[in-house]
Amino acid sequence: PLRYAHDAGEYVSTEFVRYRWYPDVQFGTAYFHDHVDAIASWRHGLFGALISEPPGSTYHEPHTGAEIRSGLLADIHTAGRVSVDVSGSFREAAMFIQDDDPITHLGRSSGSSLDLRVEPPAARGGDPALYFSSTAHGDPATPLIEANLGDPVVVRLLVGGTNDVHTWHLDGHTFRVEPQSSLSPPIDTIHVGISERYDLSIARAGGTQRMPGDYLYYSGRSFKLAEGSWGIFRVHAPGDASQLRPLPGHERVPSPTDAVCPAGAPTREFAVSAIDAPLPMLSGSMGRVFVADSDKAATRSGARPPEPLVLHANLGDCVRLGLTNELPAAAVSVHADMLAFDPRDSAGIAAGFEPAQSVAPGATRTYTYYASPETGPTVALLRDWADVLRSPGLGLYGAIVIGPTGARYTDPQSGADIGARGAWAVDVHPASGPAYRDVALFLQDDDAGIGTHRMPYTKVIEGVVGLNYGLAPLPIDAADAPTVFRSAAASPRTPVIETDLGDPVRIHVLVPWSEQGHVFSIEGHRWPLEPGRAGTQLLSSQQIGGLEATTLVLEGGAGGTDGLAGDYVYGDRRAPYRQAGLWGILRARPPCDTDAPVLRPLAADRPSCAAGIDDRLQVAAGAAALIALSVVAMFARRRVLRRARP
Repeated sequence: PLRYAHDAGEYVSTEFVRYRWYPDVQFGTAYFHDHVDAIASWRHGLFGALISEPPGSTYHEPHTGAEIRSGLLADIHTAGRVSVDVSGSFREAAMFIQDDDPITHLGRSSGSSLDLRVEPPAARGGDPALYFSSTAHGDPATPLIEANLGDPVVVRLLVGGTNDVHTWHLDGHTFRVEPQSSLSPPIDTIHVGISERYDLSIARAGGTQRMPGDYLYYSGRSFKLAEGSWGIFRVHAPGDASQLRPLPGHERVPSPTDAVCPAGAPTREFAVSAIDAPLPMLSGSMGRVFVADSDKAATRSGARPPEPLVLHANLGDCVRLGLTNELPAAAVSVHADMLAFDPRDSAGIAAGFEPAQSVAPGATRTYTYYASPETGPTVALLRDWADVLRSPGLGLYGAIVIGPTGARYTDPQSGADIGARGAWAVDVHPASGPAYRDVALFLQDDDAGIGTHRMPYTKVIEGVVGLNYGLAPLPIDAADAPTVFRSAAASPRTPVIETDLGDPVRIHVLVPWSEQGHVFSIEGHRWPLEPGRAGTQLLSSQQIGGLEATTLVLEGGAGGTDGLAGDYVYGDRRAPYRQAGLWGILRARPPCDTDAPVLRPLAADRPSCAAGIDDRLQVAAGAAALIALSVVAMFARRRVLRRARP
């Protein structure tokens, strides 16, 4: 209550300040906050947002339909357009990401919340595979986002915290970084920093699979998820007793699809096991890995070094992944991003009211996914969710790379078909268009403290770091800095990307377990921000955070636009992480290099160098002869000039 009353129109005391803003464009979300005692007040939630909706919009409570002036969840009734994916009325959720919370923090993490709420999974108790189950524990305290099947949804995402770079992820659905560009590739995870915001347009609730059910949204950072930054996106089927008011233009809720894979879709089957294996990033201690059954014996014997599972399928394929659990005493599951799935049996997560989907030791379960043409070629991150707060940190992750329709995948050296094997490096031969080298790199970390404002500052990475389960730490003593990469590259324990000069190359960078924002870079190379879009920005470094996956299409291929052969350092531009070992070598080999493993040429008209050594020697001899003749001619000319001088 006010201490002193005042009349209407009266000049007011310092108890009142009126701010006026004019939304001259449909900018989406504007963040506002206290700036008198910000460092203290922000951690208590003294922030908010003004959302600029399409002109003529009205705002309604989703269950009653009553008009509202404010609220985290609202139905926006409009005839306007929000993005290339959303026109007309839509469901809306404002999502404030917070950090610097001393109440919720774990370890050296700064704490977190979503809309000032958390639901720590481990505090729910019991089986880790059921941490996210509403059947076992009820719905979480975080906001329940609801929509009817097929409804457009817009998430107004912003960071009201003060310390960290975050990532936000949504299962079973996609959105775009550039919502007004149809060429902006669909993604399901986005990184967002202090005071930054994104307006995420989801074309339809239920995803490309058009299936109702409970899907999770959550922080992509491992500590933030453990602190409780997650919630449920509930998609209602026709006839559900949700009592959501229908959106204008979406009064009829469509029927769900009968199966995630359409009739006639080609089927690609994989047999995969979860096993224990010693990992270099764990200093040889036992980790947990997914491995194709055809590689299981060699991995266990040590004949094949353990590497993250990377499978390959085509756009339009129905992917059936049979998982056998060979861990001695832990359940496992597989959750796939960016692929269509039925949340009732192939999400890998007992999310909300969905049933348990984990695999007990000694058992086998099949998960079914669809590589939807609506999503396009992509890379799908795989992770265990039976113990998501622990197992991915021990290596239980992988990927399915979705290539063009009709593509073939071969071993870069033997040329043999990859089939159902796993391989982080393959050659892709599309049905039309040029072939290309295709590699997958996985960055992993779990240092929650470095880079934060907490004193004392730390300069050396703590905890596990890994690049495809390996690492190549650099000496702390920088006396040999000019040659440090050359000496360390003699036998790096990280992937060496072997290519021929000029080869088209695509590099998938994935972050399956992370606390930090990383800056991935490749010396001497650039790639488009939006491949296929004229005038798009070319990047040489790109930020990527927890659960993000991005594909880099190298401009000019191996060797870059300058076309220079040689060894190029790739990896994390953040110096402490590079020093800790998150780097490797991209090798653009000169034509007919005999000092490296033989690579099959990508193009049929490209000559093989296997039998061309004599020809190269003849060319070299001819070049030497030309150089000798040039030298003789030069000296002869100099003698003639000297004789001609007076």
